[in-house]
Amino acid sequence: MTRLNEMEEEKREGHASTKEVSDVLLIVTGGTLCMVDSPGGYVPQKGLANRLKQNHAFYDREFAQKNKLEDEWLVTPVTPLKQRIRFKVLEFDNLIDSSCIKIED
Repeated sequence: MTRLNEMEEEKREGHASTKEVSDVLLIVTGGTLCMVDSPGGYVPQKGLANRLKQNHAFYDREFAQKNKLEDEWLVTPVTPLKQRIRFKVLEFDNLIDSSCIKIED
């Protein structure tokens, strides 16, 4: 049985969340998710939320507008588990590539 099937079974049995929307806070420190291509290779760049809003897999614009979702929130289309994920992106002021992080950081 795949993990997806297990989760669906748990949901039917009442062990998993039955909410239609799950809330998530994505904290961005400067690693892989916020990297963009540059002449010097991949570098961390602010603005991940705006980049995600350009991809329908991460942002259902029609649903967000219809439900008057505040601009700081993103919401996914319905997942295979028949839920949506509503999330905020919180970015550190100083993004640091994890390969460059020091003890002081």
